[in-house]
Amino acid sequence: MKFSKLVCLVLLFTCINKAFSQDGNLYLFNEKWEQATDLKKAKYLLELRKVNDSSWQGWYYNFSGPLLRIESYKNIETQALDGECTIFKPNGYIDSVSNYKNGVLDGSTLCFSDSNQCIKEVIFSNGKIVKELSQAERAAGIKTTNTSKESIEIESSFPGGTSAWGKYLSKNLKYPERAFNHDFQGNVVLQFIVLEDGSLTDIEIYHSVEYSLDKEALRMLQKSPKWQPGQKNGVNVKTYKRQPITFRLQ
Repeated sequence: MKFSKLVCLVLLFTCINKAFSQDGNLYLFNEKWEQATDLKKAKYLLELRKVNDSSWQGWYYNFSGPLLRIESYKNIETQALDGECTIFKPNGYIDSVSNYKNGVLDGSTLCFSDSNQCIKEVIFSNGKIVKELSQAERAAGIKTTNTSKESIEIESSFPGGTSAWGKYLSKNLKYPERAFNHDFQGNVVLQFIVLEDGSLTDIEIYHSVEYSLDKEALRMLQKSPKWQPGQKNGVNVKTYKRQPITFRLQ
């Protein structure tokens, strides 16, 4: 994605009319990003989520489709961007991930191709570009950093393996009523970290399908028991994982 397009999208989503509906933390918009009081005219959906006492997130969705973007805020009233913000492609995969501080770009911005490869990294400081790395330059830097590291000997996994994971989903997954009523189906893919003690952290959407399906997939990992951690040289290490969760109506 071109950087100019990224800037335009940031401006679009941070300048939205804020006359939200008052139905909890869910807000509906029409195609002009104006408050929608009629479900039949709803084009977009926003859910505001409280992460902790000093952090909120805005999850912007196509009303019947995948994520548009996730914004992080320090102050929910002004909604100044602060923290990690993610833009998604129309097919639900990640387009770019940027970091903000007090409303301006600060830190790394990663841009991804249609094949979901990181093709560019732009590093900002207080809103100004200080460095740009191409796909090749970034790969070379990562390779140099990891030259002394040995590969993972045992990958992390759900306790009991694939069959146990399937049983866990069969017992605990609840097909969302919204998705059932509208025949929404697909593969939600989550990415996360398995820590040395088997606990899961940094659970994020890698491929979005639809609001209620995404939310149920996140719930499945958030309530998951501890995983079997990965190992290197007989020592537990943290590992990075991607896990699909399939929703199909029979």
